[in-house]
Amino acid sequence: MTISGKVYALDPIFSPLAYAKKVFNEVYFNQVQFTIDGKCLEFTFTGECGMSPELFVETLIPSSKEGRKVEVNFSYKN
Repeated sequence: MTISGKVYALDPIFSPLAYAKKVFNEVYFNQVQFTIDGKCLEFTFTGECGMSPELFVETLIPSSKEGRKVEVNFSYKN
C-alpha cells in the first residue's frame, strides 16, 4: 500500500528533519520519504500496515488524532 499526503504547519518549516521526526511515529520514520515546501510537508509511505488505512494514518501521524491538518491519499498495488 502507498499512502501519500501533506501535513501542514502553522509556521514555515526551517528544519525539515526535526519537523518530520516530530510529525511521524518513530517506528515508521525510516519508511517515509518527505519534502518540505514552506509550511507544507509532503510525504509518501510505501509498505504494509496491517490495519485499516485510516487507523494506520493515526498511527503514522499521532497528532492527526488531535486535529493536526493532514491530507492523505491511499493507493493499493496487487
